[in-house]
Amino acid sequence: MGLSRAVPVLAAIGLALAVLASGLFSSAPSSRAAIAPLPSRWVGVNVWGLAAAEDVYDCGGSSTTHQATLDSTFSHLRAAGVDVVRFFAFQSYAINLSGQRDWRALDRVFASAQAHGIHLIPALGNNWVDCDYWPLSLYPYGGQRKDITGWYSTGYRSPYDGYLTSYRQWVTDIVGRYSGHPTLVAWEIINEPRENTTVMSNFITDAIQLIRAQDPVTPISIGCIGHGEPGFYGAEYRTQHALPGVGFATVHDYRTDDPLPSEVATDAAYAAELGKPFFVGEMGRDGPFNAAKIDMYRAKMRAAFQAGAVGYLLWAYKDDIPASSSGYDFGSSSPIMALFSEF
Repeated sequence: MGLSRAVPVLAAIGLALAVLASGLFSSAPSSRAAIAPLPSRWVGVNVWGLAAAEDVYDCGGSSTTHQATLDSTFSHLRAAGVDVVRFFAFQSYAINLSGQRDWRALDRVFASAQAHGIHLIPALGNNWVDCDYWPLSLYPYGGQRKDITGWYSTGYRSPYDGYLTSYRQWVTDIVGRYSGHPTLVAWEIINEPRENTTVMSNFITDAIQLIRAQDPVTPISIGCIGHGEPGFYGAEYRTQHALPGVGFATVHDYRTDDPLPSEVATDAAYAAELGKPFFVGEMGRDGPFNAAKIDMYRAKMRAAFQAGAVGYLLWAYKDDIPASSSGYDFGSSSPIMALFSEF
């Protein structure tokens, strides 16, 4: 989803000492303690701004400190029966206000998820402009819509949109840092890609090879919408998900209130034909979270699971959203939170 729906000098020696003291270039977190296995059928939410931190990059952040937000978010989600959180793990969330690589926010996300027994799906890039650029002061026009700028063919190979490195290097860096982390459900290549079929296949293949070089175990999801967008139209969806290394098939459901829209049913059938697990990566509707809307969400989740889905993620959770909110977003006090325990 594009967030337009959901939103809105030290001297050289002194700087070097400050960097070392703050752990900006620290090695990957050493703790790999196991958490409860992911159930065979799982439910969850998108918390797209989970890595937004006041001391690193705050696109989608909360009114409290990052650690306090993580503790509150994961506590509420775990208590409600949430198994999985999908979030945006763009390069921007690992560049601090000084323009340096800074892993603190992402380290907190992985450590806090592990401490609360929550599994994660990090999306490593975004087809849309939202939050996938640096610095934040360029909002809302700091980045590029990638399907109309040639990014999937050449742009992803070089630094872009204020970033320190290319997408290719970012994938290598982040996957290498968190490879095999016990919270990981899947690495997601990019949020809602779309492009010429051949260009998209080449991009996906390259990204998979980069991920596999650092993490030979964790499944990989493309992250597509699956509604017939370029590169995924009809049998093209099957073509992309048949590529070696694609571990999950996905779809995003926003178009109709039908329990099982035709796109979801078709994509689930392609996944079954390929023998690949299938999950709904995003689903949401505008409007208040009244009984009718909750009933519709319930019917959609049931229909997807009956069609063979292994997971279902709602769009989108944000901890400080009031219960009376009307839209796609909901918080811990929303009546929709009672739905997760049913599955």
